[in-house]
Amino acid sequence: MEISNENSLECTFKNYYYGNVSDNETEVSKPLKIRTQKRTNNIDVFFEKPTMKQAAEYSSTVAQLTNGGTNYISSRVDDVSKATHLIKIDVYDMKKLRGVPSDQHWKFANTRIKYYTQTEEDDYYSNTQELIYNITKHIATKNNCKKYFIEAKP
Repeated sequence: MEISNENSLECTFKNYYYGNVSDNETEVSKPLKIRTQKRTNNIDVFFEKPTMKQAAEYSSTVAQLTNGGTNYISSRVDDVSKATHLIKIDVYDMKKLRGVPSDQHWKFANTRIKYYTQTEEDDYYSNTQELIYNITKHIATKNNCKKYFIEAKP
């Protein structure tokens, strides 16, 4: 069975890629450009100027310090009701903390994360436990490491 030239145009995606192309056209128009987004690990792409001023009180959040203030993203659900653990991470630039009282440090964190996890099998919980272990091992193996214990009073 032989397919004619007219039918072969109908069985292609030529019209999709080149727009409306009639059989009478002798010159093919340029293909449509398909936009592709490059993958990046920069978290800035998640932060836009928010329309809401405050997140739900017990939701997982990430805050990032900017020149004009602090941007937040939130899960906007009550994560604490099903949570088994809370992971909090604050990252600071020590240059910004000079002369700042320690109870005010939180205002100058480059990134603050509050993440409620529902199970110890959660990958983020496991990764956090691994990070804690590696940092502890790094500190414990330093030459001048000092170990001490403070007894909790009832």
